Amino acid sequence: MKRGKTISPEGLAKLGAKRLAELLVEACQNDKPLRRKIELLLASKQGSEVLEGTISKRLTTLSRAHGFVDWDEVSTLVAELNALREGIVVQLGAMDPRAASELMWRFLALAGPTLERVDDSGGRIGNVFYSASVDIGSLLASVPDLNKATLAERLHESLSKDDQGFFSQIIISASEALGIEGRTKLRELLTADIRQLPSRQEKEDWSTVGWPRARASSHLAALADAEGNVDAYIETIRLGSSEHIEAANVAQRLIAAGRPAEALEWLDKDRRAREPFDLAIADLRIAAYEGLGRKTDAQALRWRAFEATLSGAQLREHLKRLPDFDDFTTEQKALNYAATFPSALTALIFFVEWPALEAADRLVRQRISELDGRNYESLGTAAERLSEKWPVSATLLYRTLVLSVLERGYAKAYQYASRDLASASNLASRLPANSGIPTHAAFHAELKAKHGRKYGFWQIVEGSHRPSRLPLSGG
Repeated sequence: MKRGKTISPEGLAKLGAKRLAELLVEACQNDKPLRRKIELLLASKQGSEVLEGTISKRLTTLSRAHGFVDWDEVSTLVAELNALREGIVVQLGAMDPRAASELMWRFLALAGPTLERVDDSGGRIGNVFYSASVDIGSLLASVPDLNKATLAERLHESLSKDDQGFFSQIIISASEALGIEGRTKLRELLTADIRQLPSRQEKEDWSTVGWPRARASSHLAALADAEGNVDAYIETIRLGSSEHIEAANVAQRLIAAGRPAEALEWLDKDRRAREPFDLAIADLRIAAYEGLGRKTDAQALRWRAFEATLSGAQLREHLKRLPDFDDFTTEQKALNYAATFPSALTALIFFVEWPALEAADRLVRQRISELDGRNYESLGTAAERLSEKWPVSATLLYRTLVLSVLERGYAKAYQYASRDLASASNLASRLPANSGIPTHAAFHAELKAKHGRKYGFWQIVEGSHRPSRLPLSGG
């Protein structure tokens, strides 16, 4: 019997408009987001006033909601918010951008209250409001005869209440709508906010002084970025007394503006320059050195960055710039250095990612006692990579993972430990007679003797369940 074809627009069109309408009405009974979307589409067919009224009514209802949204209802809320946002931008925006922009202000005002009544750890609700903060910029740019100074004042008022950061995105998205007049007005208002605060003190109240200063400063910085004005950005950082915090951001912009010498001066102010080696700061210094034509200094810093962190990216960039044949010698020097790196885990990750699996094999056999099985993902990945040619080191890693779980009594990970024990068992026949480690049978017997009462683990081992590897945490 011939199977029916997959549903397609062409196939559905053959059902006819009436039958499709009946099916859609039926579907709307059990699909609230679809119902809302259809309602907005129907309202748009009756004109902008009807559509505006429909959206306004729903925004009012949502603003009055106070109950916590259960996790299984979050998807429905996300779908409804997106339907409203699209209705404002797409349908109403095409007919009446002024009315649409007004509704978008109200929509964004829902961000705080909505996030307070939902667990948005996945960021889905936040993404909707972030999109709305981008959308409103294009809507405002389409409003005829927009009063730019008034827009700046309205945005300034919203920014003062913006604890989630969505309104701050409007500084960027509405840059065109604000124009020079609006941006100048907004800068004056934000600057006045900072100057009204007490001078920065070593110890100051964060909620009443520190946070308002930091917030206004970040808004001024966004305004400077919107204009591509690095000097205005620097002025903002100084006004907010945050040179030591924002020095790297200033340097990044100076480098992009072709001012590497100034960038180096700012990097010297960054507090991270006095802490353990920071790759982000190193990258900026290297870019500044390159901009100044200081190739030797850039190369030297790349090597220091590798020595401090075993960064494969820095080593590759260093090797690319060496003369022919020098790259091979330097690579061997780097591999030898990594083998004695204080952190065996960092060295193992580097060898696996480089890749230098023979070096990884030696590291595991020589420093297995320094590797912690709680680093499940890194050790598991290394074991899988080493399994094909280096069964001894792979077996040692699998055993380390199993022991880590059982010694901690971490029952949630028993199924993964059983999987790693099975992987070690699969390698048993490939272990050479002079491997220097106990046979799998001996390891299994010792494991049973020490952890025989962990019945949950052994039940899984004796069963057939073999879960795929997943990153774990916990103890």
